[in-house]
Amino acid sequence: MKSLKFASSLLLSLGLAFLLSAPALAVEGESPERPEPVPAVVCTLDELLTAIESAESGDTIALQGQIVVTGNCIIGQEGKCITIIPADDFDGNIMFQINPFEEQAIVLQNIVLDGQNKSDLSALEVNFYCAPNSKGTISLTGIKVKNFSSIHSNVYINNISAVVNDCQFCNNTAQRTAGIEIASNATISVADCVFSDNSSLGNGGALLCEGQARIDDTFITQNQAANPDSARMGGGIYIGQQGYCEIVDCQISDNTAHLGGGIANWGHALIMDTVLCKNQGLNGASDIMTFSSEHFTVSYSTEIGEIYSESNPIGFYLDDMDNRFSPESNAIFLGESLTGDFSMNQYGARFLFASDLPQVPPEESENPGEQIPPTEPPTTPQEPNTPDTSEPPVIPVIPEQPEIPAIPNEPGEDVMIPSTPVKPTHPTIEKPPVIQQEEPSAKEEVPKLKLSRGGATLDTAIPLVLLGYGDGQLHENDPVTRAQIVVLLYRSLTSDSKSAISDTSPFADIANGTWYYDAVTVLSSAGIINGGDGLFRPNDTLTYGQLIAILTRFVEPKEAPMSDSLSYTEHWAYGNIVTAVAYGWIDNAEEIEPDRPITRGEAVKFVNLIFEKCR
Repeated sequence: MKSLKFASSLLLSLGLAFLLSAPALAVEGESPERPEPVPAVVCTLDELLTAIESAESGDTIALQGQIVVTGNCIIGQEGKCITIIPADDFDGNIMFQINPFEEQAIVLQNIVLDGQNKSDLSALEVNFYCAPNSKGTISLTGIKVKNFSSIHSNVYINNISAVVNDCQFCNNTAQRTAGIEIASNATISVADCVFSDNSSLGNGGALLCEGQARIDDTFITQNQAANPDSARMGGGIYIGQQGYCEIVDCQISDNTAHLGGGIANWGHALIMDTVLCKNQGLNGASDIMTFSSEHFTVSYSTEIGEIYSESNPIGFYLDDMDNRFSPESNAIFLGESLTGDFSMNQYGARFLFASDLPQVPPEESENPGEQIPPTEPPTTPQEPNTPDTSEPPVIPVIPEQPEIPAIPNEPGEDVMIPSTPVKPTHPTIEKPPVIQQEEPSAKEEVPKLKLSRGGATLDTAIPLVLLGYGDGQLHENDPVTRAQIVVLLYRSLTSDSKSAISDTSPFADIANGTWYYDAVTVLSSAGIINGGDGLFRPNDTLTYGQLIAILTRFVEPKEAPMSDSLSYTEHWAYGNIVTAVAYGWIDNAEEIEPDRPITRGEAVKFVNLIFEKCR
């Protein structure tokens, strides 16, 4: 701060000099208008560093085009804060692009990156393309990222060790995550940061973690992951299947997503002493959604009343997609701490306070005028073998659920999630048996059709929903490939089916380690898919006839009356089409075009139709 202590004589002299030199006096009560400073415009990194050197704190610098960093540097200076914006004619879609090079050591500090709401503009991209094996480092300190609207992620960190300290990410939008995307081979430490008012069309409103992350003392609030066309998860944080995330002493609240308003977890999540409440899951799992509970832990090192500032915090209650929490329902109390010890393989949860539950009306007392205070819900499950004179509320046992197939998240590949997680059996309180007269036994139900062959069984209780590619678009009208449809069906197999993975591929063009290797191996060994000339041809477009053939191999062949006027009676897939008609999968056989390529949207719709008929 500049000193404001001046001698009175000096002030008088300066005032007289100003009055004498001024061409006119300002109107009483008004301040003379000062022209807005014109920001310096730069084109290269060297020009930017020079402009920062000569700028004063609070100055603005405009970029003519994206700044490409190919060597170690420090962008920004201690003691002054500079705002960097895109020029009106900015050329590019990334403000700072850091290309891979050996022994990276890059620093960005004390900079406000303001995207000015320019469309299709990201703030920072680190090692997006193939990077050297040796990881470098990047440090972001005192950075504010605001008003960006990206077609990817606003900040992308890849193949580097990053330290993000005392930074803010606010008022951004993106097709993927509006805050930071941590790639699978990146490591990041986030501390003393704020993520607020960010909106993503992809998973993870504020953070998308596919790598390793440690998040400390950070506020994540009022972010959202929402797409009007498909389900999105993790309004605050989305942890992918390869992700490992430790969250300590943070506050995650008032975030929104279709599932997992606060956090959605597919990988490893360790959460300690974190305020995690008041988030919204539009379809369930308001605060937490996890599909891999064996790698999920929420714990507190002290009483939760010391962590949560609100009065009477209770703990987590079940809040699944088809078993939404309601104060009037028989909600399942999960406890203050959550670990992978639950029998359920997936669940959603919501943190509650005493005021969120209906108050028990006071009981009548033997002494007139005496009132019995209402009974509060338990804060922890009662320990066994502990005598208690009161009658604690019954905590129903969580029923065991079938395992949901794991969903890989290869870059650029399609991702499918169950649109409706398996609904847990809603426990009820047992009532005294009622004696009734014997009635004739009910008519036996017709057994449901099972889609199974060669040990490969599809779980028809889990319909598929199309999420799209890495660009956030659904691509429903794109043709589906043979590899994609096999992977989609593989993800719908029961866990027992997946255990039959062979060590070798049956096809010469299916190499071990490819994203579709396991799927092709399992389904081919079960007799579901075939190739030709020893090849599978994973990238070939799938036809309508091929999809029908694959799906009808899960059932026994059947006959059905068919019209003689069909144009494809000699087609190789005719018998499969007859079987599909017999099972009611096809209503009008005359509309079938066996050799027509089928789109991604059509394939998902057809599979879900069959699943519905099998329930």
